[in-house]
Amino acid sequence: MHEFSLATNVLEIVSEAVQKAGKEKVISITLEIGSLAGIEKEALISALDCMSEPLTADTKFEIVDIPGIAYCINCKKEYPTDTLYSLCPICQGYEKQIISGKEFNVVKIEAE
Repeated sequence: MHEFSLATNVLEIVSEAVQKAGKEKVISITLEIGSLAGIEKEALISALDCMSEPLTADTKFEIVDIPGIAYCINCKKEYPTDTLYSLCPICQGYEKQIISGKEFNVVKIEAE
């Protein structure tokens, strides 16, 4: 379960940003998580809750889901995908470039 190491990284990023801003408490954290990132969202939220420290106690975690979108190398079309291993629904080609869906970002920190 790599969600605990991801939670550790998120909390380090948040802690550093909040301390630089001179704030004392985190109200909410917004994360972008792509559908192809291989992250179990519920496990990540549980890990973040378990690892809470005074700075992040009672923090609300919001997740923005980023859909998977691929670009087919063969037919030059974009298409939605929920797996890294799907065929192009237009030409049945396998070669693709993932355009979105692998993201994992801290996009917003609200603190006071």
